[in-house]
Amino acid sequence: DPSPYTARGIIHGMRACLAHAGQAEDFAGVHVAIQGAGSVGRKIAKILAGQGARVTIADINPAKIDLLLSMCEVEVVPHDDLLFTECDLLAPCALGGVIDGSIIDRLRCPILCGGANNILDDPDEDAVALQRAGILYGPDFVVNAGGLIELAGVYLGMTREELDAKNDAIFATTAEVLRAGDSMDSTHAAAIEVARLEIERGSRERVHAG
Repeated sequence: DPSPYTARGIIHGMRACLAHAGQAEDFAGVHVAIQGAGSVGRKIAKILAGQGARVTIADINPAKIDLLLSMCEVEVVPHDDLLFTECDLLAPCALGGVIDGSIIDRLRCPILCGGANNILDDPDEDAVALQRAGILYGPDFVVNAGGLIELAGVYLGMTREELDAKNDAIFATTAEVLRAGDSMDSTHAAAIEVARLEIERGSRERVHAG
């Protein structure tokens, strides 16, 4: 089950977003609204609540909400209201494509950083619109990479220490992307550029090693 490692990486990504926004990284008093109480969203909510965050959550499945309520203290809102909840950080952790240009002006958060794949309906356009609206976006394919890192690392025979270090590096990677995004049209574009440069660097190293 890669979900604990996905959740752990998303927490690192959230911390990087908070730090980039000039806030403390410890989540104490931070209001996080999470869409989805599935295997990843539930774990994120439990971690955040344990670190003193105020957590608001919604899910279309009442059983998932009941399970989470048995684990930690959270506030529950109707599913249709969650995205428009006033909060410090909005975390879509269920369906993809939930953020598009038609609703960005209705968002009431300074940070968007969640675990769902393809949060943005059109990443190229919507990420630019988010940046223009003053909303810091932690690209989902950066922050939710922890599960994939875990599975790939196990396949490659990495040690537990190596796997944990790779997951922890999501913080630094997210921070690098956010810094690059300051001078680009969006953090999505910055993530693509950072990935391209990393691939080129790795290719050069392999050539020199060979």
